[in-house]
Amino acid sequence: MNQNRPSTDHWFLQGSEAKLACGPLLAEVDVERPTRGLHNLRLSVEAVEGWLMGVNVAADNAASDEPWRPTDVYTRGNDLVATYREPLGQPFTLQVYWRVLTPKNRQSAALESIVSIQTREWEAHPHVTLASALAVHSAQLENGGVIFRSRHDWAYVEATPPGDFTPSACESKAPNLHAAAWTYGNHFMERGVIRRLRLRGVIVSIAEAADSVEQLRDDLIAEPPPLTT
Repeated sequence: MNQNRPSTDHWFLQGSEAKLACGPLLAEVDVERPTRGLHNLRLSVEAVEGWLMGVNVAADNAASDEPWRPTDVYTRGNDLVATYREPLGQPFTLQVYWRVLTPKNRQSAALESIVSIQTREWEAHPHVTLASALAVHSAQLENGGVIFRSRHDWAYVEATPPGDFTPSACESKAPNLHAAAWTYGNHFMERGVIRRLRLRGVIVSIAEAADSVEQLRDDLIAEPPPLTT
């Protein structure tokens, strides 16, 4: 695993472990186990059980703790970047960006996960899922996004550009967690094509949660495609 640029204003990378500081949100990422996503979460003084933006390539989204062995890992600016060549034996290369964004419109913290898919095969049908699960009061699909409402005064809201992922909300297999999964799968890809997908998440007050879904989707539609090189 090649590693360079181990720290930025938001990320500190040591070995396969990265620590995130994003406003009031603290978290960790194990780049060898990206299904765990952003975990060991703390929001101000509150420890929050669960994870955000875990990445899976299993067609059935089955949980696996098998290490992915990234070929390259680095931090750059607001990004933690990990590249996986044929993760878990899948016929494509996956590059994952966990990105810190500048909060706006009364957001406490803003994050984005970008997955870049490329195959060497003449024909492939990659399957990628991004999932979050939190110990909160509820997780619900609303207006094309997902809202996790805590038992306190905050909410975590996720949305993607239209056409990137299909969302679903469910009970997590882990006890006491509410989960949401964003799935991209069964789409034909050919050699040389690069597909980039985005999932954005923000922390807001519960009162702002419903409006935040629409604002996130509008922002994602209006913005140019992300640069991931």
